[in-house]
Amino acid sequence: YYIGSADLMRRNLKSRVEVIVPIEDPSLRHELQEVFELQHADQRSAWEMRGDGSYVQRQPGSEAKSIGCQQALIAAASKRNTEANRLRARKLKSIARRVTR
Repeated sequence: YYIGSADLMRRNLKSRVEVIVPIEDPSLRHELQEVFELQHADQRSAWEMRGDGSYVQRQPGSEAKSIGCQQALIAAASKRNTEANRLRARKLKSIARRVTR
């Protein structure tokens, strides 16, 4: 995977320099793959282009599929934040115990 500051279109490259960088860390590549899979699986916020150039919005087939990718990404970020705060609090308590002994 490569990430960059803009999409690589001629109009974006004509009068400025755009930078792209490779994602080399396997854990970061895995995280990006999960985000892409979530985007492709979205049955709520996605639109599909028909052969005539018109678009139709996807309709979720079940309640489980009615959660859009944005809501799923927000939930995942919230879960990571909760876990980070829990670990931070635990670390601070262990440091406090060592200082008071």
